[in-house]
Amino acid sequence: MHIAKFTRNDNIQLILGHNERTSKHNNKENIDSSLTQLNYNLLNSNKKGYALFKDIYNNKQVYCSPRKDVNVLCSVCLQLCNGIPIERADEYFYLAANFFAKRYKCPCVSCCVHKDEPSSKYHMHYCFVPIIWDEKKQRYKFRCKDIVTKEDLKTLHTDFKNYIEKEMNLENVEVLNGATANGNKTILELKNQELEKKVAKQQEEIEKLKQLKNKLQNEIEYELVR
Repeated sequence: MHIAKFTRNDNIQLILGHNERTSKHNNKENIDSSLTQLNYNLLNSNKKGYALFKDIYNNKQVYCSPRKDVNVLCSVCLQLCNGIPIERADEYFYLAANFFAKRYKCPCVSCCVHKDEPSSKYHMHYCFVPIIWDEKKQRYKFRCKDIVTKEDLKTLHTDFKNYIEKEMNLENVEVLNGATANGNKTILELKNQELEKKVAKQQEEIEKLKQLKNKLQNEIEYELVR
């Protein structure tokens, strides 16, 4: 499990579009389009996630500081934990969405379950807008640090594990797995790592081609002079 925070400078439309498979920039290498029909959004809405986000962001009753580092979207990426039978995956994700809705009490704009990425387990992206009620100003405002706190993160995995085990009548559900211990990188971060490796390799190839080009140019110049 991992919580990612995004500012207004991040491409919110691309992030939500990737989750809902509506983005033109989806990495096809990691997506099996024949399985995309198995994906679903637990949020029952006729609007797409970005439209729901904009409705909140542009609402005059919701204040957003002009600072560039204000977090305007949070995303919980949750994999199917070890100890959860694959045939109960849908039940697990439904309960997980319910858990996050009650815990954070913020508007959810997208809750997509992905089953079309063969390189990773089934997983869910629960995206919510971090706003709270400002009693003094009598309006809502973006305030992520009052919602996803250090104390919240300390107890999140344990609370979720206890909740799932109780609701599903299971034992030994592995929420605190090796990935969590290492920082539990998001699916997007893992993909970025792979892309960085490819870019580094391509840059190495480009450098070799440049060296070959210079060598050939020197040989040509030598021939001309001679």
